[in-house]
Amino acid sequence: MKKIHFRILVIVSFFLSIFGGFADLIISDPIVNQITEFAESIEPEWSDAKLFTILGFVILWIIYIIYTFVGLLLFWNIARHIYLAGFIIIIPMYFIVGVTVTSGIEQALYDAGSVLSGVLLALIYFSPVKQFFVGKSNRN
Repeated sequence: MKKIHFRILVIVSFFLSIFGGFADLIISDPIVNQITEFAESIEPEWSDAKLFTILGFVILWIIYIIYTFVGLLLFWNIARHIYLAGFIIIIPMYFIVGVTVTSGIEQALYDAGSVLSGVLLALIYFSPVKQFFVGKSNRN
């Protein structure tokens, strides 16, 4: 695989993660909105501490995404390890956030992004692409 092909996959993965997160804001589904409102009405109120924890985590996550995707595009060796660690670090957020409701398009984009992330992980650790990260020469 050429570097340009890998970079295209990284860029597509980045856009899938962005569009997956904001799909419901762009394409609103009234049924999903009603279910979300109901789920929010039966869950307990979030404390300020929980809100600040999530806000801090979101800010760190944005920095992580930018650093990691730039690092993957430039073939920084540390970026592939941080990319892998990010999947492990995100696990506690699933327990903190609580109930989530997604539309079909959002779930499709999320699933496509997850598959592509798995492909990227396989490429950077188990294919000749890993030589771009560990080699001394980063020529195109």
